[in-house]
Amino acid sequence: MNSLSLNDAYAISLTLLTISTIVSRLELVIMSSVYIDFSFPEIGLKRTELKLFNYGIMICSFLSGILFYCKQHILFRIFFYLTAIGVIYLYSVKKTNKDGSDQIRVLAYFSFVLGMMIDNDLGKVITIGSLGVQSLISCTTSGLTKVFSKHRQNGTTLSDMFIAYSHGFAKTVNYLKKASSLQKFLSHVTTFAILAIPVCFFIPSPYPLIIILGITLLLHFFTAILLGLNGFLFTFPLTYPGILILHALIFKY
Repeated sequence: MNSLSLNDAYAISLTLLTISTIVSRLELVIMSSVYIDFSFPEIGLKRTELKLFNYGIMICSFLSGILFYCKQHILFRIFFYLTAIGVIYLYSVKKTNKDGSDQIRVLAYFSFVLGMMIDNDLGKVITIGSLGVQSLISCTTSGLTKVFSKHRQNGTTLSDMFIAYSHGFAKTVNYLKKASSLQKFLSHVTTFAILAIPVCFFIPSPYPLIIILGITLLLHFFTAILLGLNGFLFTFPLTYPGILILHALIFKY
């Protein structure tokens, strides 16, 4: 099998990080009554000012993505660093409503900035590899937490999450509240898929890992639709190229 190249993995992760950043900022400015007023109540910025700040992050992120593919390395880094500063600052002052996609996004910016300081293939390996390691650790801890969580096993976890977060389909919430057995099944499938990633990582053949990453991608897709957590769809998959690169390096294919 022809493994994913380092440059392609780097470009894919960077592109997904750019899209994830733009989508997450759009959520803040479009649904300001939900996100801004709830998540940033006491940082000294009015709603309009915070919206403008997020528009600035979106513009910088978009320009950095364009400049990356235009091979304008100096300008790309300037706008990428500005985006990183804005994203990390907002995460640091965000009072509530933080989730896994926020954490992965911030860690990704740290990884890319660190790799850019080295500015060679080793820097790219550090960037992509660190994303892969972070994802494997996250999958392991998250999966084990779900396995031993009594709340996760009580049959109402998904509907509880939908009530707290959902900006997707309200009918889905009402249906799942009445179908505890389906909720349990979906919870178990999610837990299995998350834990299967680190397990498949230690199988020499890349195919089981590719398959489980594809299944997990579908789970993120449906999460984005049903829960309205659109950032999940682009944030977690940006770590997948790193997992595949690490797997290829370890098993030498």
